[in-house]
Amino acid sequence: MTETKPIRVVTIGDYGRGELASMEVRDRIEAEFDKQELDIKSYAYYSVPAFNTISAGFSLAQLTLATHQPNNKAFFVNVAPRDDNAKPRVNNEGEGFVYVRLYNGVEIFAVNSGHTLTFVKEAAEEIREIKVKREGSQFRSRDIFPEAMARLLAGDKSLLGREIDKASIPDKSTLENVICHIDGYGDGDGYGNLKILIKPDALDQLQGKEVFVTIDDKKGNSRTHKAKVTERIFDVEKGAVAFAQAGSSGWAEQKGGLKLTFAEVVVRGGSAYEHFGKPKVGSSVEWKPVV
Repeated sequence: MTETKPIRVVTIGDYGRGELASMEVRDRIEAEFDKQELDIKSYAYYSVPAFNTISAGFSLAQLTLATHQPNNKAFFVNVAPRDDNAKPRVNNEGEGFVYVRLYNGVEIFAVNSGHTLTFVKEAAEEIREIKVKREGSQFRSRDIFPEAMARLLAGDKSLLGREIDKASIPDKSTLENVICHIDGYGDGDGYGNLKILIKPDALDQLQGKEVFVTIDDKKGNSRTHKAKVTERIFDVEKGAVAFAQAGSSGWAEQKGGLKLTFAEVVVRGGSAYEHFGKPKVGSSVEWKPVV
């Protein structure tokens, strides 16, 4: 990325939609870009559920890998539940900040927390530690990280530290049969489709058949409903539940590679999220044939 090319900035965070924090982060990013004489061509913010790194990781991959991306696009990702250590944190210390460059040229500046980098790690040509403080503020995405991002985009590579071992980042296999995204993620504004990572051939022998689908959030909340296994989400009549083998989401993890796809549980003309008792991203999904 060159200094003369205006940069498209996309922020993914769990500050909430319309929340003051999202505006504070934007203001700080713009201020730091001004210091480095960088131009912002456009700025967008996408919100994910609080502390949910699975949703952050899914959204990051869908937005960076699902379509052709201009090489002047930078993603700033901050979902930092500080789950890497359950003990009291000294001076608000949290997970580290890293730099990622994907095979399509997109650059990512992200807190390396939970599953945030799970879906992009195989597409990454470079993952490096950013030498910046991990403590000193409750609000690091406003007070610490934007300066580092701007300096790196301006060409200051002195901030890049050690390479991050991909094996240290949770693999996508840990999310098989798990809800990775909910359209609208439960605020009532979206379709309520449940996007689930399953093995590509997991539903092959069940096509056209009915199954009992059980969604369990592992916190005592479980809901089971009948669904029809289909190839596409509209292969059922209105009001029926489809368990579609491949929905609209997915991406190539490597240049020229096969597309990773996600199954979807959908109520045609309704909301699977509501139908299944408002499950959370991260809930497990099981199914068995109707006998």
